[in-house]
Amino acid sequence: MRGKLDIVDFGLSEYAVIHSRQQELLAARQADKANDSLMLGEHSPVYTMGRRADPANLLQPPGSAGSPSAIPVVNIERGGDVTYHGPGQLVGYPIMRLDMTSEGPAWFVTQLEMIICKLLENYGLHPARDPKHRGVWIGNDKIAAIGIRISRSVSWHGFSLNVNPDLIPYRGIIPCGIRERGVTSMAGLGIDVPMQEIKSGIIQIFIKHFGFSGNEQ
Repeated sequence: MRGKLDIVDFGLSEYAVIHSRQQELLAARQADKANDSLMLGEHSPVYTMGRRADPANLLQPPGSAGSPSAIPVVNIERGGDVTYHGPGQLVGYPIMRLDMTSEGPAWFVTQLEMIICKLLENYGLHPARDPKHRGVWIGNDKIAAIGIRISRSVSWHGFSLNVNPDLIPYRGIIPCGIRERGVTSMAGLGIDVPMQEIKSGIIQIFIKHFGFSGNEQ
């Protein structure tokens, strides 16, 4: 059984503000001066490029809304390629101490996939995992992306779930560097629910899945 999980709901925030907050919580957890935590919220429109992202996956400006020229691009520390964050997309950043003898990066990504799959199944959807292309899929379309980093046995960065975002900005990139597949959202699949309901669902599943004793908000 893990201890308490701190929940940080940051609402709708600029990416840079929450990135700095992640770093603060990461340092505190590494020093054992804070509990494990789960940050949840939405970002203003931004493209993020992982450590090994291919610049070619950030497309030339197509002259329409969602072009790279209209949306800021940020290079960050997580794994994975380029992705988009914006309003209507739930992002989750677990700041958790892991047992690196049994809970390495691949294990942790799998757990996050399983949590998101459980949430989507609760709404009657049929999500799938793909060991070759990490994240959560509905048919040939990605509905949730995952990109993490583990520093001194503590995780940061995390996942994004398309609840009801505008999907047009995805035209400005090759999402996650995968050319042959698309993206979708819960709303696009006919599941129209409030963001707060999705947050509450993720929190409940997250606590149960990882064996936390409870949560503090």
